[in-house]
Amino acid sequence: MIEAEPPTGLGDWGLLVAYGVVVTGLHLVVFLPLVGRVTVKPLLTALVVVAASVSYFTGQYGTYFDTHMIDNVLQTDTREAGELLTPGLALYLLLFGLLPLSLVWGWPLRRRSWQRGLGAGAVWWLGGVVVLSGALLLSFQSLSSLMRNHHELRYLVTPGNAIVSTGQVMAAPPPLPEERLPIGEDARRLPSADGAPRLLVLVVGETVRAANWGLSGYDRQTTPRLAEREVINFSEVASCGTSTAVSLPCMFSPQGRSDYDERFTRSHETLLDVVQRAGYRMVWIDNQSGCKGVCDGVERVSPSPDAYPELCGEEGCLDGVLIEALKGQVASISGDTVVVLHMLGNHGPSYFQRYPEDFRTFTPTCDTADLAQCDRGAIVNSYDNATLYTDSVLDGIIGVLEERQSLATAMLYVSDHGESLGEKGIYLHGLPYAIAPREQTRVPMVWWASDDFLGSQRLTNDCLTAQRDASLSHAHLFHSLLGLLGVESEVRKDALDLTANLPRPGGTSRRGADHAGVAEYSGHALQGVVAQPELVRQAGHHMTADQQPQQVGQHLVGLLGGLLQPLDLGTGRDQRQAEELHTVAAAQGDEQAAHRDHQHRRVERQVSQPGCPLPVRMGLEPAVVDPAPQQPEHQQPQQQHPHALVQRHRLALAHPDDLRQPLRAEHQEQQRSHAPVKRP
Repeated sequence: MIEAEPPTGLGDWGLLVAYGVVVTGLHLVVFLPLVGRVTVKPLLTALVVVAASVSYFTGQYGTYFDTHMIDNVLQTDTREAGELLTPGLALYLLLFGLLPLSLVWGWPLRRRSWQRGLGAGAVWWLGGVVVLSGALLLSFQSLSSLMRNHHELRYLVTPGNAIVSTGQVMAAPPPLPEERLPIGEDARRLPSADGAPRLLVLVVGETVRAANWGLSGYDRQTTPRLAEREVINFSEVASCGTSTAVSLPCMFSPQGRSDYDERFTRSHETLLDVVQRAGYRMVWIDNQSGCKGVCDGVERVSPSPDAYPELCGEEGCLDGVLIEALKGQVASISGDTVVVLHMLGNHGPSYFQRYPEDFRTFTPTCDTADLAQCDRGAIVNSYDNATLYTDSVLDGIIGVLEERQSLATAMLYVSDHGESLGEKGIYLHGLPYAIAPREQTRVPMVWWASDDFLGSQRLTNDCLTAQRDASLSHAHLFHSLLGLLGVESEVRKDALDLTANLPRPGGTSRRGADHAGVAEYSGHALQGVVAQPELVRQAGHHMTADQQPQQVGQHLVGLLGGLLQPLDLGTGRDQRQAEELHTVAAAQGDEQAAHRDHQHRRVERQVSQPGCPLPVRMGLEPAVVDPAPQQPEHQQPQQQHPHALVQRHRLALAHPDDLRQPLRAEHQEQQRSHAPVKRP
C-alpha cells in the first residue's frame, strides 16, 4: 500500500492504520465463528502456516495468489515444487511460522462452560463488527479509491487471498459435458501442391520472454544461431495468460484472451483434434510436467531419461532431448504430420539447470533456486544462458528438418508466457493479466519453412514477413496453423489467420466481406473497415432484393461486434451476448442465400488476395463450388454461419441427446423475448 499510495503526512499514516484495522477486523469477523476450545489451535496453526508461506513468495518473487496461481500450485509436479523448497524458505518459515506457533501451542486455555464460551465469542464478534464498521466509515472514501485504482492489492491480503482463491478453485463446477464437445467437424485437408508429405513442427516454449530475445532487439545476442538462418521473427506477440495453466489451453483454443472461457476450453476439443480430424497424424512430445489436457486424444511421447543419459539427470532432461525424439519420429513419417514439442525452456527459478555447462556464456550466474541469494545481474545472466540454449535447440530442430528432403517441412516456435526478472521487485510469472508487466505477457514467435513446404501450400514468406512487426497474440495461433496446414473449416477465422490477413497499402486489412473473424482485435486488423462501404455491398452481392437487408444487417452486426471487442470490459460477457443475439438472428435467415454468400466470398478470396494464397483460395475454380443444397420447404435449415463453433455450444447442436431438448426449448423462449441465449 505504501508503494501504491506513498504517505505524505500524519493523516496518510492514520489512514494506513485504519487500513490495517480493516484487514484485521475482516479476518476476525470471518474466522471467529469457527473458534472453539478444540478448534482454535489447529485453526491458528493453519492460518499461520499459510500466511507465512504466502508472504514469503509474495515478498521474494512478487507473486500474487489469485485463482490462476492456485491452479499453478495444484498442477505443479514434485520436480517443480522441489525447486522452490530453498533454505531461504525454510529460514523464513522458522522465523514467521514456527516461533508464532510455539506461542500458540504454549498458551494455556481456560476452561469455561459452553454457555459462557458462546457468550464471550458473541461479544468479541460484535466488538469486531463495530470496530470494523468504524474503521470502514473513517477510511471508506480513501480505501475504495485505493482498491479501485490498484486492483492488485486484493491479492496481497494474507492469508485471506490464498484461502479465498483456493475456495474459488475448489468450488468451480466440473466441465460439462463429461466428454469434450467437437469443434471443426467440417475440417478437411487440402492436398499438397506437389504431393510431398508435409511435416510441421510446432515448438511450444516455456517462460521465454520477448524482452530478452535477441531477434526482437535485446541488447545481448541471445539468438545467434537463429539470426544466421532465414527465419521470420514476430516481434510483438501477446500471450493469452501469464502462466502455463492458462496460456497452454488458450493457445490451442479458437478463443482469444479477450473471450477466453476456461469452462468452454476444457469442455471442447482443441486445435490438435481439428487437425487430426482433417487427416494429419498428430504427435505430442513432452519435456514438461504435462500438457494441461490439451493433448488428450492424440499420440503422446515422453522421452525416457534412461535413453538419453548425456542429456538427462535427477532434475530432468535438457531440451536437447526433444531433438533426439524428433529424429526418431521423422525417420518413420510417410504422410502429412504435425509434431508438437513442449519444451522445459526457461522454467524458473532454477534457470541454471536449463542449459549445459558449455552454454554458461554470461557470468556470473545464479546457481541456486533461491533467487534471494543472488543479485539481479546474476539472475539475468542465468536466464539469458537458458535462452541461448533454447536458440541452439531450435537451430537443431531446423537442422533435422532440413536433412529430411523427402518431406515438405516447417517449424513454428512460440513461448507460452514471459517472466519477470526483478523489474519493480517482481520475479517469476503468474501475476493477474490486468496488472502483469509486459515482461510476463510479451513472448517470441519464430517461423521457418523449407521451399518445399512453401511450394506445397502455394505460400511465400513475403506475406508473413509483412506482418512480423504487427500486434499479434496467441489468438492467431489456432487459425494461422489451420491456414498454414491447408485445413479448411468454418472454425477458422480469416482475421486471425496470418496467411489470409495481409494488410493493404495504407494499413487496412485485406478481408473481403468475410466478417467471421472480427471477434478478436489485433493491431491493424480493423483499421479502415468502417470506411469501406464496398464491404457491405460485397456481403449482399448475390442476394435477392428481399434477402439483402437481413443478410447485410447481419454483416453489420458482426462488424460492430469487432469494433466493440477492443474495449474488453474484463469478462467478455457483453461481447458474447452480442454474438449470441447475432446467432439467433442468423438462425432465422435463409439457408440458400447464406450458402451462396459464403461460396461467393470463398471464391472472391481466391482471386482477390494474391499476396498470401492458400490452395483453398487459389486451387479451386468457381465451377467446382457445389450448388446450395436444396431442402424441402417444411424443413428448418441448419445454421452454417461462420461462428459455428460458438453456436454449436450455445444451441447444443453437438450436445448429447439428453441436453438438446431443454436447450432448444430455452433457445426458442429466448427468441420470443429477444434476450441473449444463456451459456449452457
